[in-house]
Amino acid sequence: MDDNGQLVAELMGRLGVQIDDAFRSAVRDVPVVFGTSLDGDHLTLYAARIYLMSWTSENTARTRITCRFGVLGDHVSPPLNLRTMAFSFPQLQRWYGKTGLENSAAWPLVPVREGFVKYKLLDRDTIYEKDGKTITIGLSVEMLRNDDSGGLGFTGYREHCNIEVFCSKLTPIDQVFQTIRALRNLLTLLTGRIVSFDRTVIEGGIQGFRHELLGIPEQSRKKSARNISDNFLIAFSELERSVTTVLENWFQKYSELEPICNLHFGALYNPRLYIENKFLNVAQAVEAYHRRFVNNLELPQDKHEERVKTIIGSCPQAYQPWLKEKLAFSNEPTLKQRLKELLGKHPVVTQAFIGDEDAFIKKVKNTRNYLTHFNDSLRKKCATGTELSSLAQQLRILLEACLLKELGVPAEDVANVLIRHYPSRHLQTKAE
Repeated sequence: MDDNGQLVAELMGRLGVQIDDAFRSAVRDVPVVFGTSLDGDHLTLYAARIYLMSWTSENTARTRITCRFGVLGDHVSPPLNLRTMAFSFPQLQRWYGKTGLENSAAWPLVPVREGFVKYKLLDRDTIYEKDGKTITIGLSVEMLRNDDSGGLGFTGYREHCNIEVFCSKLTPIDQVFQTIRALRNLLTLLTGRIVSFDRTVIEGGIQGFRHELLGIPEQSRKKSARNISDNFLIAFSELERSVTTVLENWFQKYSELEPICNLHFGALYNPRLYIENKFLNVAQAVEAYHRRFVNNLELPQDKHEERVKTIIGSCPQAYQPWLKEKLAFSNEPTLKQRLKELLGKHPVVTQAFIGDEDAFIKKVKNTRNYLTHFNDSLRKKCATGTELSSLAQQLRILLEACLLKELGVPAEDVANVLIRHYPSRHLQTKAE
């Protein structure tokens, strides 16, 4: 995979498309490319784009192929319809917090040198069941063997944890992806860290294929460290009794939440993004949340229309079209008003992370306006460096408090989990 998350392949043999004059100077989009991996496994590339890189003296082409995603396993022609998609990520088992091993101290890897280890295979937990989709989380166990050890060659157990999305009928892969993206964003919120899947398996089709999916944007390009802290925002054990309600709330509201999530999580998933862009993303996400879930009118619409009519009627007719355009969005709250209302809904979070409320709002407003319009009069009022980074973090915490509220998490619990997860003393905004 390249830095943009695209699966990239290079042609090692002949390509089954006609090489004509048009192809010599352009790219070629094809719905599917059948190939073979370096390990000899069948590889199918979907929504592929073939780039002509160079020509050899024998008049053969060297090409580069990118695609939306690839499937490792027997070739499957499009359209690709699925029944099941299962995925895991490095910290999933720690977040899930369950094990079938009697002695969990060595979990998830249990070495066995002498004697036996008791293991009970746990039932999968159904965490969502609605609209023809069932989502479960659970464990599987693998026996580890070493042929060089002599005797039985048995060296221990390893547990694996995954989340599985099952569709009651064959479903186009794009629709399954929508569910996966929503789940990924929810898991990133709940774990308090970036979630990237390390293995994705799909099942479906008339022949009931089972293949590994490669190259989706949600898939990690690098192995994540597994020895990081287990300080999750909200662990599965804290949600277990209400996890079904949490997921139902998330999916029910996701069409409204999606633009907010695209702004917020999109910045988190892109570590190379400049801090200025990260700040603008989360500031816009906070503003969009207020617009969609709180209040987007300063006055009732009928009273505002009466006010505008009076103002425009008192203006010379030649300037009325100009004034009408200027007043088109005059009934929307300002960023200052939006922030003040959201902070008022989360007083404990405000006290722990924000500090001086007026100074925080003023700094966010000036920084957003400068980074959007680059007005020189705001240059010295704009946050930079570590102050800008802290300001973006404060906005992120405020937005996450709002998102947790939409999941149905009580306000007191929202404050507690955020205070437990994020260090607050260095984030306080002081009055100027």
